[in-house]
Amino acid sequence: MARWGKARQSPAWRRQRGVAAVEFAFVFPLFFLIFYGIVTFAMIFVIQQSLTFAASEGARAALNYASTPCNRLSVNAQNAVTQALAGAPWSTNVTFAAQVSVSAPTPKSTAGVTCDSTFASTSSSTFNVMVTTTYSYAANPLIPWIFLFKAPQLQSSATVQVQPNML
Repeated sequence: MARWGKARQSPAWRRQRGVAAVEFAFVFPLFFLIFYGIVTFAMIFVIQQSLTFAASEGARAALNYASTPCNRLSVNAQNAVTQALAGAPWSTNVTFAAQVSVSAPTPKSTAGVTCDSTFASTSSSTFNVMVTTTYSYAANPLIPWIFLFKAPQLQSSATVQVQPNML
C-alpha cells in the first residue's frame, strides 16, 4: 500500500498542480463571450419575431369595418399591435406607424397614421395599408450591448392590399 501512495505523489504530479485553474482562466472568458452572444442575439431574434407578428396583426386589423379607412386604421391597427405585444416587458418602447395609399408604400419610422392625399373611400382602385413597428435596441437594450458594432434598430412591416368593394 505504501508503494502505491508514493507513486501518486511523484514530482511530475506536483508540477501539474494549478494547471486546471490557469486553463480555466484562459478558456472561461471565451466561453462566456460565446454564451453572452448567443443570449443577446436570441433576445434580438425574439423581439424581431414579435415585431413582425404585431405588424401583421395590425395590418390584418385594418380589414375590419369602420366609417373611413383612416379611422379604421388608426384605431384597429393600433389596438391589434398593442394586443400582439401585450405582456412583453419591452413593448412600451415600440413605435407604431401606419400608411394608407393607392401606390405601394415604403416603410417609415416616424410614429403615427398617414393617409395618401390621392386616397378616397370612393376610389375604384385598390389601396395598400402598411403597418410598421420599430424598436431601437440601442436606446432600450434588454441585455447590455458589449459588441464592437452598433446595436441594431429593429423594424418590421406588413402590407395588406384592400379592394374598394370590401369597404
